[in-house]
Amino acid sequence: MIEIVKGTPKNRYDWDRLFDGNVWELVPGEDFIVGTRPFALRTAALMAASRRGFKVVVGKTPKRDSVWIQRVG
Repeated sequence: MIEIVKGTPKNRYDWDRLFDGNVWELVPGEDFIVGTRPFALRTAALMAASRRGFKVVVGKTPKRDSVWIQRVG
């Protein structure tokens, strides 16, 4: 089940919420600002998860160019 994160500040992410084990869909321009590098959100998520001692999976949805994220393990 994919849910959409709403109301997340553009300059930071609610990692505790995003890393709750659910699959979250983040829409560019609504939930995050696309960085200068492709998939900058993926790098930020992987680093945030690593600091917390677990792993996440990040992917891209084909239909809306959004990104999904889920804590694993």
